[in-house]
Amino acid sequence: MTTILSLLNYILRTTDTTLVWSCFEKLVAIDPSAAIQIFTRKPISAAYPPLKVAEKLRKWPQISILYLEHCVEEKDVQDEDCHTYLATMYIDHILTEGNPDVMGKSRLKLRHFLIQSNCLKLQFLIGRLTNTSLRYELAILHGKVGELQ
Repeated sequence: MTTILSLLNYILRTTDTTLVWSCFEKLVAIDPSAAIQIFTRKPISAAYPPLKVAEKLRKWPQISILYLEHCVEEKDVQDEDCHTYLATMYIDHILTEGNPDVMGKSRLKLRHFLIQSNCLKLQFLIGRLTNTSLRYELAILHGKVGELQ
């Protein structure tokens, strides 16, 4: 654990983005919770814009979600693309999840996020949810754009 902590501290200090990504990919295989700290502890900057980081993290969906949640909730990122990407990640997770308990918790998280966020591309998400089983979530979005029926 001390080695991982030392590596993490080194990565947090370096400005070499290629090295950061290389170390992240190695560290995520060993300790995903330490790996995500590479990005949650770094300040948001031109070198690490939230949406670009989240897109690169896409092959680790849970880490990408954790990162975006951190950006939205802790760093108060008010970016429509980031919020919409997080909502899309929630939707993808729900639609592919086989465990009903996990799916239920994820749906509650999605619903809360859809209600709370004022930075969503609503029409895009309505299109994404159309023809899915996520009717309640779709109704929330229709309500936000004033299409109540």
